[in-house]
Amino acid sequence: MQSTHNSPDFNDERLKYIYMSARLGTMRAAADALGVAPSSVSRQITQLERYLGLPLVEKRSRKVKLTQAGEYVVAYYRERLSHKEYLTGQLDDLKGL
Repeated sequence: MQSTHNSPDFNDERLKYIYMSARLGTMRAAADALGVAPSSVSRQITQLERYLGLPLVEKRSRKVKLTQAGEYVVAYYRERLSHKEYLTGQLDDLKGL
């Protein structure tokens, strides 16, 4: 795997697509929530899988079932969201001083 820093292949948009698919259970539900076509969600996840060199989603059902690698990626994205919220809160506190 290449360095993930500032890589167009490992970006928040792609991470959000797999996160929403896992959270909502299907790529179609994720697509509806994100306002994009289901094929866009599938394509973004496939590109992320290609970049990482590992399958992230089991392909045998319509429901999204994450592989172990997919679980790691989704956990990473959740943590990133949490850190971003914390930082935003800290900056808002500074503005309020």
